[in-house]
Amino acid sequence: MAAPAPSTDRLFAGGCGGGCLQLVGQPFDTVKVHQQLHPDRGAAAVIRAVLRAEGARGLWRGIGFPLATAIPTFAVVFWSHDFNTRWLRERQRFSNGGAWETAAAGALVSPYTALLYTPSERVKCMMQDDGARIADGKRARFRSSAHCAALLLRDGSLFRGFWHTVARDCPAWATYFSIYRAVKLALSSEQQHAVLDGRVPSSPMATVMAASLAGMGTWAVAIPFDTVKTRWQAGRYDSWAQCMRAVAGGGVRRLFA
Repeated sequence: MAAPAPSTDRLFAGGCGGGCLQLVGQPFDTVKVHQQLHPDRGAAAVIRAVLRAEGARGLWRGIGFPLATAIPTFAVVFWSHDFNTRWLRERQRFSNGGAWETAAAGALVSPYTALLYTPSERVKCMMQDDGARIADGKRARFRSSAHCAALLLRDGSLFRGFWHTVARDCPAWATYFSIYRAVKLALSSEQQHAVLDGRVPSSPMATVMAASLAGMGTWAVAIPFDTVKTRWQAGRYDSWAQCMRAVAGGGVRRLFA
């Protein structure tokens, strides 16, 4: 029996969640990117420097493009996971509802999301790096996110870091959906598969717990890949080898900046 087609409620819920996540998470992401580009600086020092140079709005620097793409991106995440699950089941690659099926469907989300993430994160990283320049007393290079995007589009580098983004998102989404599935199963005493595919609603607490633990696990896996991606997108590297040498110079610990 074929799995049900991906539903529009996944698109809507994923999109709304993505927009809220971007708004709440942008200040933390700004600090993360500053530390990835300047690993000798602590989080507290970064926050003080940003607030001193630009005020609170500096923590949301570069949010325009990520916010604009967050809603369609997260809508695509959950819709494409449903689609991938259906595709795998129709080809009988995995038994219905299995852990490997969940992980594989999650990993296959990455090419879809990278198409949206790459240009928005390229602009975001450049704008956040500009914020670090301002905090250091230097002149900004871009007037706005739109100005930054126009310049990157003109020189053909708007999609710089596409494969780095795929490399990050492939294990990240596999981890996210695997942990989410495992936690929801653990918190569901009966009708487990009906809870997983939405036929039986789970409790709000179970959903919050599953999503929270999945998010933490995802970033534990993704951070090293994200550090390399950020440096490649915002750095001044002429080649992938040069980027890796610069990252490796700080040791494994620097990958988790």
